[in-house]
Amino acid sequence: MVYRFFRKERIVWWRLLLASAVGSCYVAFYFFPFFSGIYAWFTKLLFSLFILWIAFGFKRLTHFLHHLAIFYFISFVFGGGYMPLLY
Repeated sequence: MVYRFFRKERIVWWRLLLASAVGSCYVAFYFFPFFSGIYAWFTKLLFSLFILWIAFGFKRLTHFLHHLAIFYFISFVFGGGYMPLLY
């Protein structure tokens, strides 16, 4: 796992499963027009913080910010790598 490689922490599988379920529900909300608030950048940031909190917990602020930095780094790398393949 990528997070295990970067952080050298034990990963709890049920927390990752629950965080994945929350993320999947967030994606499902895109199909309903009355949830238009999820398109805002602030809502996306809150959901990513919530998903990380579920997946890894909150031991210290520095650990949580490190998880957040790794999360966004991996997201941008994969998103940036996908764009040339798409176009």
